[in-house]
Amino acid sequence: WDHMKPLPKFKNMEVTAVAWNGMAWSTGKSSTKTVLFGTHDGKIYETELKPGNDAKSKRSDIPAKLVAELPVRERVTGLSMEAFPERKKQHLVLIATGTRLYQVIGAAELESRSSGDKGTVFEMMLKDGLTSPNYQEIPGMPGPGALSVYHRKVQTNGQSHVLATDFAWLTSMGVFFGGLTFATQESGDSVVKNASLLPYPLSSSQQSASGANGADTNGDNSSVEQPVSLAITEFHILLQYSNCIRAMSMLNSKLIFESHVSSGQQGAELFQGLTVDETKRTCWLFSPLNIYELVVTDEDRDVWDIYLSRRQFDSALKHCYNDSQRDIVLRAQAEHLFADGQFEKSAECFARTSISFEEAALRFVDMKNNRVLKSYLQTKLTTLRKQDRIQNTLLVMWLIEIYLCMLGSVDAKIASAGATDTNSSSSPSPSPNSVIQFELEKEMLLKELYALVAEYKASVDPATTYQLAESHGRRDFWLHYAFLREDYERVVGYWMEKENYVQAIKVLGHYGTPEMFYKYSPALMSAEPSEL
Repeated sequence: WDHMKPLPKFKNMEVTAVAWNGMAWSTGKSSTKTVLFGTHDGKIYETELKPGNDAKSKRSDIPAKLVAELPVRERVTGLSMEAFPERKKQHLVLIATGTRLYQVIGAAELESRSSGDKGTVFEMMLKDGLTSPNYQEIPGMPGPGALSVYHRKVQTNGQSHVLATDFAWLTSMGVFFGGLTFATQESGDSVVKNASLLPYPLSSSQQSASGANGADTNGDNSSVEQPVSLAITEFHILLQYSNCIRAMSMLNSKLIFESHVSSGQQGAELFQGLTVDETKRTCWLFSPLNIYELVVTDEDRDVWDIYLSRRQFDSALKHCYNDSQRDIVLRAQAEHLFADGQFEKSAECFARTSISFEEAALRFVDMKNNRVLKSYLQTKLTTLRKQDRIQNTLLVMWLIEIYLCMLGSVDAKIASAGATDTNSSSSPSPSPNSVIQFELEKEMLLKELYALVAEYKASVDPATTYQLAESHGRRDFWLHYAFLREDYERVVGYWMEKENYVQAIKVLGHYGTPEMFYKYSPALMSAEPSEL
């Protein structure tokens, strides 16, 4: 567009809201593609704004097609069109007035529409949806009615796209806001989730006066100024007033920012609107005198603390700025899980905090629960560096002993359960105390133990490991570790001691050295000459 042009087809229309087409945000073309706009008398039109073929023409004959009228004639104060992420034809149109917020869901051939098509895209969908509309109504006098939708980049099936996730609507009672969830909804359904009504904030001076007088203004909006417009960021709602801008947290509903912009010129500067550039995620505030860019920096710096106060630990961890904040969250999560009886998860959290090893380990040792202590030591081991050789060895050897103790306990249960099953005439189907269940548990413990010594092979002390295996009677683990270390002479010696000469010959055949053959050949020739 080289210059402004009048639109004759829009003559005598008071356009009060526009739903821009997100498909046009990243195309770089001059066309807006299909857009919707609402008017002061409750009508919704469809059009496409684009340059004409004659660049020198002083006017543009862009058509405006009426596609719907609201059931109650009110000023359309906000519009938004959103596509369902995994259903190409399904769309949502949000229509805001001073008292109602309509949700219209239906099929619209928006992507397949080519420029210049004379038909309408949303006419059938909007007329059907507004016949028996789904809407939220705020009783009382009409509010400002401005509507804002927040979009964020998300990954779906490996592809990045923009998705509407939150909305906010200015009513006479406050800001009505919530999340948007897109799934299998059809016409008449709702996409709004976790919606709530947030009263408008008092100004800083009103808060000071209220605190000084001890007044309670909860539920009384009669003396609170209503904003003119709004915008949503990831965690805050920006409210535009005639002479200032305020920001409220969507997480704790507190007023966290207020600014009165002075232009330096005589007379008060009255703001006329607040808008969002969806492509660059910037906010712009404008008046008859100036245009201001609202620069949002580090808006999530206190988010971790808010989530922590709500015990939403995973969300709190995602928004921690440094290790100190992360440690505070993990400590709180660990204590909460411990008090809730989730000891293994608590142990994993304690292992990731700065709490001393002695303090945390003693807590779990006193419980006399090997599973909990194992969870703590395993997680603690993952936090150590390779250079921490002594600490790595101590933890690995402790874990090996715990695994051997647990395997011994399971073997005792298998023997006990086997004796019980032998003397029982009950159904042969497996029960929680059956041999089958304990065998599976034993198999799992062995796999974990073998994986541990394989991953931390350099940290395992061989002499201590062999001694532990022998003291617990775990010859299966003893042999596994010997093979892992390629200590084949020790394996052959074991089979010779057990007089299992065939196994000794097999090991010699695969891994034997000339020295090993000279050492064991005399005994093997007399015991198994044919095999040798």
